[in-house]
Amino acid sequence: MTSRGAGAWEFLPLSLAASAASAPTDSRWLHEEKLDGYRIEALLRAGAVRLFTRNAHDWTARFARVAAELAALPVSSAVLDGEVIALDADGAASFQRLQQRIDAGSTVGVRYHVFDLLEIDGTDLRGEPLAVRREALSALLTYRRRNSVIRTAKTLNVRRGDPLEQARELGLEGVISKRVDAPYVSGRHRNWLKVKVTRRQEMVVIGFTEPEGSRDAFGALLLGVYDDKGILTYAGKVGSGFDQATLVGLHRRLLHLEVRASPVAKVAGLVLRSVHWVQPTLVAEVGFAEWTDDGRLRQPVFKGLREDKDAMLVRRE
Repeated sequence: MTSRGAGAWEFLPLSLAASAASAPTDSRWLHEEKLDGYRIEALLRAGAVRLFTRNAHDWTARFARVAAELAALPVSSAVLDGEVIALDADGAASFQRLQQRIDAGSTVGVRYHVFDLLEIDGTDLRGEPLAVRREALSALLTYRRRNSVIRTAKTLNVRRGDPLEQARELGLEGVISKRVDAPYVSGRHRNWLKVKVTRRQEMVVIGFTEPEGSRDAFGALLLGVYDDKGILTYAGKVGSGFDQATLVGLHRRLLHLEVRASPVAKVAGLVLRSVHWVQPTLVAEVGFAEWTDDGRLRQPVFKGLREDKDAMLVRRE
């Protein structure tokens, strides 16, 4: 362990999981629920708290209740890593519900699930094994108040068999598998693995179509993704997964981004007279069945906007 100054606000680059087709099952790994929310790093300093997204944007005001409860923890300084989620009426994490809560300035159903502790009282824990960091985290969160919105991330029981099958039975998005003997490493690496039950992909919003029938606002979002050369390519459209509030609110944002020319070079198969192009700055998260041979999403479903992601960094996973 190393000592650090406890007074400065210093965002620590986050650890990112690499994609994998299956979850390892030996004892060197623990498995957590893959949460459907926003990754948030919490910095605690002398009773004050700041909350940052993975791109170091300050979102303290958006999650003020989370910040207030963290500020009450009995520690002079700490850096925590976790995910802010929102629960739907059935008690399941819903990314779209979280987006609606943010837009409405509401904290109803919002939770902060903490899964790592990078620093405490000036001591840098990133070089310690995950098992040591988790033990220190559990000790710190013992002091949460009753019915707190601060939660410890849930782990799956590997004795029950394949973690991915457990996730599927529980209706989870997937599993994050982590080496218990590994230090905290910033950036993407294979000490942490993400294994998805259903396919999800971040996509760049490049336009929208006119509504049809009884639908208001717009019909579908047109989607794109950057290839390995940094060229934005058309990847299909998504017209399902929107509730009325999302349709209206998103349409309002799209109108402010409308442009004349297409952000992509090829748009085969589109009826262009019904298309409105937009600046490629918004990022949508989309569930889908598979990629087609021509690079389109099959059976896409809109999950929500990713306010914490840079559109220029979106690549096909």
